[in-house]
Amino acid sequence: CELRLWLAMLPSMPGNAPEEMPPLPNLSHRIATGNALLSPHDLVSLKSGPASRAAFPQTAPLRKLRQKLAHLQHQYLTAHGPKKSSLQHKIRTAHKQLHIKMLTARSHALDDHLRPFQKLQQSHDLFGAPLQLTADQRATREHLEQEKQAITRAIDDLHHNRTDPMAFCFESSFGADFDREGFDIIITNPPWVRAHRI
Repeated sequence: CELRLWLAMLPSMPGNAPEEMPPLPNLSHRIATGNALLSPHDLVSLKSGPASRAAFPQTAPLRKLRQKLAHLQHQYLTAHGPKKSSLQHKIRTAHKQLHIKMLTARSHALDDHLRPFQKLQQSHDLFGAPLQLTADQRATREHLEQEKQAITRAIDDLHHNRTDPMAFCFESSFGADFDREGFDIIITNPPWVRAHRI
């Protein structure tokens, strides 16, 4: 894919002699390989059981980190030699940091969903007896707790073991494009459904 993109760019370059042509840009960070239907959040949800009940929160720290990643990627376009290697490392690190922040924000959202169940368990009825959760409430609470535990394990893995991000993720790979006007066109293979519905 990268070679095909480079070749497509050649006609748009000045008609100089081969030895006078400028170096071609680094395009590897603009070509993502992965399952576009499976995000890090989906990996956590699949490991914990049901589909997640916590929406993905868009926060200022995440937007700031996406902007930092976009700046690094822009520098990487024309970098060569040691600077290129250094920027590759910084980009991988920024990807990991973004995934950690995304999962941490998801964990906080799950806490918000769990809090009503905790309050309900601490309540009493009119006769002073402790209130009991219904079967559906217990099942929902258990699923939320399982996903929170899976998120905690995933964050610990990113902190200590993994050298790369968990999975392909639009927010980390192309987050700056979302912060602007998005994509001009998206071409995908059907079916376009979330991983847990396949």
